[in-house]
Amino acid sequence: SPRGLIEEHSTREVLELRNQRPAIEASFAIRGIEVKGLHRIVLPILEPLPKPVIDALLTRHLTRLPRANLEVRHGPASIRAVAAFKLGYTADEAQNYSKAYDAYVAKVGRYYADLHTTIAWSAKQLAPQLVLENTSGNTGDRLLISIRVTPDLRLLDNGDDLFALGPPVPPEPPTMRNLYGLGVETLGVLPLPKLHLSRQHRDPTRFYWQERPDDEPSFASLICEEFRAKARYPLKINMLTLAEGKHTISVNISASNMPEPIAASIVLDITSERMGWHQAIDLVELDMEVAAAIRAVVPA
Repeated sequence: SPRGLIEEHSTREVLELRNQRPAIEASFAIRGIEVKGLHRIVLPILEPLPKPVIDALLTRHLTRLPRANLEVRHGPASIRAVAAFKLGYTADEAQNYSKAYDAYVAKVGRYYADLHTTIAWSAKQLAPQLVLENTSGNTGDRLLISIRVTPDLRLLDNGDDLFALGPPVPPEPPTMRNLYGLGVETLGVLPLPKLHLSRQHRDPTRFYWQERPDDEPSFASLICEEFRAKARYPLKINMLTLAEGKHTISVNISASNMPEPIAASIVLDITSERMGWHQAIDLVELDMEVAAAIRAVVPA
């Protein structure tokens, strides 16, 4: 019948239009594990490390990164030393390095003494992932992600690292000199100057800030010009929790060729509790060597 033909034609048009559009799916993951609905996050409360444990950790740390043994040159270098590039170091160079290393030893000691506080604060900097997937064969044009969090969560720029967990970096020993005052390691082929492009290329398949969370820490948005067919993109959302309790992360996803936006959300139930060091270091991204030292030295 004419009515049946019209309905069949309309259905075919709808299916053809749907096949030309992207199909975007969104989910949340924490530490690589998908989470839905309500997810509990425990913030560690730690006792300070005892002084004997700090001393043992410091000894272990300095054994792995020892003080360099600098051979001080007294008087002019011999021809043989020059030929072998063994010119030694001046007394001032050796003294300055020694002072810098002494300061480094003190910093490492303070690092372990304050580590319980650093870990507690670092655990408050959360990084859940929004996992986006285009299950269709069509590109999502100008895919826009809007992120909103409740007031006791504060969105951070992806480059923000408020509570660095890494240990202090040891000083570099001075560079041994040759006759011309150049570092020995500079001999040989000199590096070619880098060519800087006048205009930086912007990858259309990556996400870039549309609205940073600087002025409004509870809202931000990112955009991808071409979220291509079958693409999967785990987007890390850095944020800081300001209080315990239940807090919501909501996202809204749209594209210029999507008929309507999609939404996703998760609720974080944030609590804190006292725990041992071995349990706490599994909750944060601690330096691997530091974590191994704590497991070896600190009683379980």
